[in-house]
Amino acid sequence: MAKGLPISYILFLLLALISVEHMVLKVDANTCYTTLGACPDEEACRKACKQRLHGQGYCEYDAKPNLPRVCTCQYNCS
Repeated sequence: MAKGLPISYILFLLLALISVEHMVLKVDANTCYTTLGACPDEEACRKACKQRLHGQGYCEYDAKPNLPRVCTCQYNCS
């Protein structure tokens, strides 16, 4: 039992090192914004953004009066 214990630690260490090698970090991903048109409601905006660009959508109000809300999509771009 005592002899098998160090071997299991070595195997675990090798497995951990191999797993770390296969990880891909997305550190250099930039954030982009685009508008998807009029925003009927928050849920529709989120769904459209997720389907088209795999991002997060939200309704945005313009500071000027009498302008409709627009759906803005925030997504990762390279």
